[in-house]
Amino acid sequence: GLYLYSKDVVIRKIDSEENKPVEGAEFTLYKAEIDEDGDWKKIDELGITAVSDKDGIVRFEKVEPGYYILKETKAAPGYHLPYTTWKVTVSRDGTVEIVDNKGQTIETDENGNYLIINHVTKMLPITGGMGMEIFCISGVLIALLAIFILVLAYKRKRRA
Repeated sequence: GLYLYSKDVVIRKIDSEENKPVEGAEFTLYKAEIDEDGDWKKIDELGITAVSDKDGIVRFEKVEPGYYILKETKAAPGYHLPYTTWKVTVSRDGTVEIVDNKGQTIETDENGNYLIINHVTKMLPITGGMGMEIFCISGVLIALLAIFILVLAYKRKRRA
């Protein structure tokens, strides 16, 4: 049956600056269909999830032929979550094509893994997680410092 044609879809997540593998990024592959206007639509909200390993490899095993939307659903620590999605076509002959949202076909490395490049965060992520905690803690500290300074100023004034 169709099972013969199922294919592993393998991508490799690398760093935009040092080309080093990015570990711990979670990707989800959603089944999709193309409507009459040529727009890709998710037809499955759950999708299959895989996380990049220490070599940056994300492997979706035995993907059946069809159309899929690939999305990064959790960024690796220290990286931005890209807003882009990718369109994945698995053909019946076992070929896989991945196209980015600008319509460019993604290139592969020497092992045939599709390269997805990650841009390093240079600022605190505002998406929650650790960044938000640091933001909140520093806000509280600044408030406490302000109170402390006010109290000191008040005491000084009373002494004068």
